[in-house]
Amino acid sequence: MRKDAAPAQGIESCAREIPGRLRVLLGNLPSDVNLWGARVVIDVKALYGDVARLEDLPLYIEQTKTLAGQGIDVVLTGQGPTWLYLAIAHALHSVARRLYYLT
Repeated sequence: MRKDAAPAQGIESCAREIPGRLRVLLGNLPSDVNLWGARVVIDVKALYGDVARLEDLPLYIEQTKTLAGQGIDVVLTGQGPTWLYLAIAHALHSVARRLYYLT
């Protein structure tokens, strides 16, 4: 309603430039990074069954990384020994965007 408001064509032109600018900014991101707020819930108890064994730790970590994907929020839940939670959290440090714990 202002007398000096931008014309509709100018606003439309600026809006059309946005996707191209975003492509340039995001062009260097790996293709498997999710920018839209995805979240995965991982039940730690499901990783090991009845008894968590330290010698199977590499297997648990590999399973967790596969489930977590790349660049998304990860929620860890379920029963598990403290050492397993700590090892998983450490392994997801460079993988998850955010890490949550639900008890």
